[in-house]
Order: sequence, then structure tokens, then C-alpha cells
Amino acid sequence: MLAPVPELPEISELGRTTQRRSAGSLLPHRNRGIEICAIHAGRLRWQVEGQSWDVETGQAFVTLPWQWHGGEGGVMHRSVLDFVVIDLPRCGAKGSWSYGDCPLDVAARRFVTRSLRENLVPVIADGAAIAAVFERLWSELRTRRPGWQSMVRGHLAELLLSAARAVYAPAPEGASDPAVSTALHLIAQRLDEPWQLDDMAAAAGIARTRFAERVQAATGMSPHRWLLRTRLERAQAALRYGTAPITSIALDCGFASSQHFAGAFRREFGCTASAWRAGSL
Repeated sequence: MLAPVPELPEISELGRTTQRRSAGSLLPHRNRGIEICAIHAGRLRWQVEGQSWDVETGQAFVTLPWQWHGGEGGVMHRSVLDFVVIDLPRCGAKGSWSYGDCPLDVAARRFVTRSLRENLVPVIADGAAIAAVFERLWSELRTRRPGWQSMVRGHLAELLLSAARAVYAPAPEGASDPAVSTALHLIAQRLDEPWQLDDMAAAAGIARTRFAERVQAATGMSPHRWLLRTRLERAQAALRYGTAPITSIALDCGFASSQHFAGAFRREFGCTASAWRAGSL
């Protein structure tokens, strides 16, 4: 571990961990900042706020300061990973975040704040971009050529933005209508709520008939079809990377019952949720 780096106080922790034994110890803990990890080898069983997630070679992971996390059962399996904890001046579950000397512009800061704070799936399926940033960061720290502090700060900003892009759940492609796009993004972050057309239209500040027309024009789907598809895609991600019971996933994604979810999932994907989960392992 190379932390703290005196010249870069925003780095709370930084290192490459090689767990050679079949099982080491990593008890539940919280960090001072945003932790981003890239998995180079092995497979981890990670637990965040009581929910378990499988993280494999080539993937990445992000956790926030208020989230308890660690190895499932306090165990860290054989693996090699890079990690950094970026300690922003202010970074909470509510309110605005403060980025200090981080070289992100205002729009990027807002995007990172919204995407990471609202993220529900901490596993990043394709961690290649994040792993590549870590390599550049290590190179700067090893060589410490002129301007290395600025370069490292740039790489920290790149890690934050890469993680935010990876977990971002945008409205479907083509949703260029600002009011509709904003409403769909809000709904996608609150899928467990019992959304009806009136509620969805109110979120956009549009009359229900006009809202339905604009959603159809923007996404190619009716509001209810878009909502169902978004819930099912979120459930797919939870089935693949998490270990929560299928009934819990169904309810968290806004389905009224496990039976309702089971029927919708089979119609959409042609198999049961349990078969899809088994096939994705």
C-alpha cells in the first residue's frame, strides 16, 4: 500500500493487494472516501450493506463512504486487485459533493455525484478502462517525473468519471426530450415504487396523454413497456452479480409479487430467472 501520499491528501488509501492464500481476512468496514477497485486475477465474494456480489477477473467495483462493505463472512479469496480510496472534501448520501482540487469541470462533477450516489449495482462488468487508468497512475507514482502530481490528480478524476460512466443508467438511446429524459432517469432510480402513468407524467410535469406520446416518440415504447423493460434489465443485473433471493430482487425492482416477476421474465427472455442466473455464473 502506498498511502497516504503526502503530496496528494485526497488519496486516503492506495495499493495493489495480492491475496495468495485461498482465504484471507477482510472484515466489513467503511472508508473515508470513494473506493474504486479493479480485479486483475481471482474471484471475490463482496458484500455491500448486507448484500453479496460476485466480482470476477476483468471486472471492477465501486463503494461509497457510507456503505459497509468487505468480503462475505469477512473472507477475502485468492485474488489480485488495485484499489484507491479518493477522499473528497464532502461526499455524502445527501446534499452536494465538494471535489476540492479534483480537475473535473462542473458538469462532470454533477454527473459523477448523481451517477455514483444513485447507483444500485456496485459491480462494473467491464473493468478494462478502470484497470488501464490504474496502470497509468502507477507509472506516474513510480517515475515521479515533472508534473506527476497533476498527472495523478488527472488519473483520479478519470477513475471517478470512468466509474460513473460505467454505472450510469441513462434513459434509452433516443430520449432527447429533456423533460422525458429527466423523468425516466428519476423513475429508473426508484424502480421499487408503484409507478402509474399519472405519477410518471407528474415527474415530467406533462399531462398524461402528452407524456405517453413523448415517451413513445423518444424511446419507441409506451411508458408502461419502458418501465417493465427497465425493471427486468435491472433484475438481470442483480441476478448476475448479486446473491439476493429472487423474490427480494423482484420486489426491489418494483414487481408486485414473485409470480408477476416470474411470468414477465419468462415472456421477455424465454427462460426462468433461476435458469438465467445459473447460466450466467
